[in-house]
Amino acid sequence: MSDNPLVTAIVSTYNSERFLRGCLDDLVRQTIADRLEIIVVVSGSEEGEDAIVREYQSRFTNIVGLRTLAREKLYTAWNRACRIAHGKYLTNANTDDRLHPRAYEKMASVLEAFPDVGLVYCDCLETEVENETFETTRSTRHYENIQDHSLYDLLRYCYVGPFPMWRRCLHDEIGYFDDEMTSSSDYEFWIRIASRHKMLHLRETLGLFLSHDCSLSHQNVGAIESEQVMRCARRTIELERVFPDPRIATDPPTRAIALTAMAELCLSGPWYKHPDLALEFLDRAAREGASNVILDNNRAVLLAAVRNRLVDAVHLFEKHLNEPAVRRNLQRLKEWNGLDADLPLEMMLVQHPMVEAARRKHGINPEDVPPLSDNPSRNKSEQSSALSPAEMEG
Repeated sequence: MSDNPLVTAIVSTYNSERFLRGCLDDLVRQTIADRLEIIVVVSGSEEGEDAIVREYQSRFTNIVGLRTLAREKLYTAWNRACRIAHGKYLTNANTDDRLHPRAYEKMASVLEAFPDVGLVYCDCLETEVENETFETTRSTRHYENIQDHSLYDLLRYCYVGPFPMWRRCLHDEIGYFDDEMTSSSDYEFWIRIASRHKMLHLRETLGLFLSHDCSLSHQNVGAIESEQVMRCARRTIELERVFPDPRIATDPPTRAIALTAMAELCLSGPWYKHPDLALEFLDRAAREGASNVILDNNRAVLLAAVRNRLVDAVHLFEKHLNEPAVRRNLQRLKEWNGLDADLPLEMMLVQHPMVEAARRKHGINPEDVPPLSDNPSRNKSEQSSALSPAEMEG
């Protein structure tokens, strides 16, 4: 390994002995292995990971081993490794997932070629077979939800996937992972990155994710954390970071459009919807003196549905009776008997160039990424030969 590694891979393991050899084999056979630092944090494990780490350290000079006597939370272990990492770029390497041999080369190439990109992520396959490799898997099922990036969409759900790579220097700017969380601190950290820097989806399948059943309690904790992360981010993020228009700060009509679009965002997406937050955004716009058909219609819908303020909703609808959707909503509200579970009212969508720009997604095809300069294809830290990419792919 060089004195200044390009990438640091962070491995945290607890009772994962059966996965660790395959994980380390994947890492030491990366095409940039002699520019790769591997930090393995054995977190209070009751199994034999320590012996495996020592075995690989005797053969490879680029492996750093850390051990804690007590089990730490995942993000505490990640932070411990991030603080001592030497790589220009960092990535988490989960013990049960597997990599294409050129995965780190290709993702590092994106960050090298585009210095304004803070994080890159790739596509991956999904398997239920333990210790399959990327080369041997028969899975054709892609990990769902991974898509091109926009901060607007990242506030709707997390699509980054299990194989991100980010710049180490970002930790000096925005801090580390929130180690009070159990499973959603990475999502919160991606939002922090995206609110200040570009992120890019590399449209290439470079990983293999092991899908397995989590306990119901773990699923519930993860769902609660993700909802809290999303709610906090939606409520606190600056409008100017989501919508690329400097007029938001000085032009009330432009700001009203942004607030209305944020309300729409809070009601969309495949994960969690926050009608109370949506109404907060619309109320802010109204307090600032804004009034237009979309704002008033949507605010009326939420006043009726969330706060049961039916009279106020009627007054807002009556301001725009020339709009067919508003007339339909007013008629439905007057006919509603109060027994149906939901009011059958229509929200109106925001159509504006500023909002369309915020929704624009960013990704890159592999053929558009310049090759990594000075790219050795073998791990020279081990005297015995490792498989070449051609041998592995053949």
